[in-house]
Amino acid sequence: MKKILSLTMFFALLPASAAFAEASTVRVEKAFKNCTQVRKQFPNGVANSAKSADQQKNKPQVSRKIYNANKKLDRDRDGVICEK
Repeated sequence: MKKILSLTMFFALLPASAAFAEASTVRVEKAFKNCTQVRKQFPNGVANSAKSADQQKNKPQVSRKIYNANKKLDRDRDGVICEK
């Protein structure tokens, strides 16, 4: 009886644990090799914040995750990668 009860509990909790495992995975944004690749998807570049984007002539896409994954491409350190 204990064996049946423990198997029932195991299979009852299995979907919940799978959903928790999916929710807890961290999604890493794509790191681009160079600005040519970035500009194919984001023609005006990517800004770290709205404040950084407002300082640009051409309004870049605002995404902290994408910016952080590609911070090496921000040569002038103004908070925007691959701006025009």
